[in-house]
Amino acid sequence: MKRRLLGLVAVAALAIPLALAAVPGVGAQEPGSARNFELVGHNELFARGMNAAPAVYRHFVYVGNRTDGGPGHEHAGVLVVNAKNPARPRVVGEIGRPHEGKVGITSRELRVWPQQKLLMVMNFSCSSLIHACTPVPEEWNIKFYDLSGRNARQPKLISTYVPSAFPHEMFLWVDPSDADRALLYVSTPTNDVGPPNLVVTDISGARDGEFKELVTYTANDLYT
Repeated sequence: MKRRLLGLVAVAALAIPLALAAVPGVGAQEPGSARNFELVGHNELFARGMNAAPAVYRHFVYVGNRTDGGPGHEHAGVLVVNAKNPARPRVVGEIGRPHEGKVGITSRELRVWPQQKLLMVMNFSCSSLIHACTPVPEEWNIKFYDLSGRNARQPKLISTYVPSAFPHEMFLWVDPSDADRALLYVSTPTNDVGPPNLVVTDISGARDGEFKELVTYTANDLYT
């Protein structure tokens, strides 16, 4: 069991490039290793690069993409990795177009609400300079996919939430006393006098497409 758990951690960690050389005491070690971790397996994810924000449900790892589905970007959607055997993790599926892997749109942040068997994917238009994306008009949303039964391998889109402000990161809070209730905290790249910097939304009705923004904060609200 310990080896399997380490394997899951290793697979998730490999989805995002790590600058180990910048960490004191780590750069001198053997490549691909870190303190208190053992590499037991890996998958190159089609050598696509720009991997982002893995999320785990059961033995599946869902891997987002920091770039888009523009020219030259193969397998640009959310990859589904079966890590049941940590020594040989396999890509067994991909959430692609029309929902993910779109031109100009990145699947940047992923979270799993395990009690409700839901995968959420934050999408927004990305930078041509930083992330090699094709320029498109601003677009953003958070898509909710069903992971129950066989859908864990081929997630099924069930609803879409469009926050009132352009999102960038998100934190999922599940009520410890009620597994059917959850809040999503969405941060936004704005200034202290513009649109909200933080949006708090009740996503308890996600399966029915019901989302209720409870409160929004600006930088002044948060830091004064």
